[in-house]
Parts: sequence; structure tokens; C-alpha cells
Amino acid sequence: FVGGALANDLFKAKNYNVGKSLLSDVEFDTSFLENPKILIPIDVETEGPNGRRVCSPSEVTDDEVIYDAGPATVAMLSEYIKEAKTILWNGPFGNFEKDFAKATEGIAKLVSESTAHSVVGGGDTVASISQLGLIDKFDFVSTGGGAMLTYLEHGTTPALKALE
Repeated sequence: FVGGALANDLFKAKNYNVGKSLLSDVEFDTSFLENPKILIPIDVETEGPNGRRVCSPSEVTDDEVIYDAGPATVAMLSEYIKEAKTILWNGPFGNFEKDFAKATEGIAKLVSESTAHSVVGGGDTVASISQLGLIDKFDFVSTGGGAMLTYLEHGTTPALKALE
């Protein structure tokens, strides 16, 4: 599953209007978007001149900003979480600094109740689950999300190489 601000890049790659949402300037091969195993939000929470609303990613208007995944996305992911043996989570689903934290909270509760081995990385994600009082319900927690992903991709990190 790809959520958070990175999902905006995938929405744009699928030719959805992302309004004034945060986008990266990285170009990438979009062929993987056809893979049915790659999941993106099926609904989003936006904010615009008329306030907040939940809508399909295809319904975002030019003057809105996507800030969070919506409740249908959390419900969709709950089925995957229930069946998962391992869950690797890096990064919050929404902009919790702007009080868009419903998806992150919903997923945190689902993962904390899951029997899956749960690995969480990233300072913002750790702060979110800590604020919810759920941090002890996760098997492994690291504030170094980027380092964790580097280690998973390469089997080492620059810091570990320096210690060798």
C-alpha cells in the first residue's frame, strides 16, 4: 500500500487531479501501477475553500489539497491487516500536524490489534502511535525510517559500513 504524500504522485501518474497537493519532483516508471498488488487510497480527505470533505481521488478539485486517506481506505486495508503475517509501516497516512490523522489513527489501531509481526519506522509515524498510547503494541519501532528502508533495500547503511 502506498499512502501519505507519496500517493499524490501516484494519483497524478494515473491522471487524477491532485489540486494543490504536495508532489515530489521525481520522475518514475509508472508501469508498476498496473500491478493489482500495488494499492493506493480509494478515498481521500481534502481541504479547500469550502472546508474539508472525503471524496474519491478522481473527484479532487483544482483548489483542494489532499491531506489524508479516507475511511473507505482504512476499511479496505483492515482486511489486508487481518490476514497479514508481517506489516512494515513507514510514514503517516495523513498530515497529522494539520489535524488530518484519522487514517493514521485507524491503521495504528488495526495494526496494534493484529497478530502480525509489526515493524514501524519514521519519526512522524512513531510520534503518531506514541500519542495514541499504542507504541508498546508494536513489535519493532524505529524513529529512523529512512535508515530502516535503506537497510531493507541494501542490507546495510552507511553508518553500519563505517563501523565495519
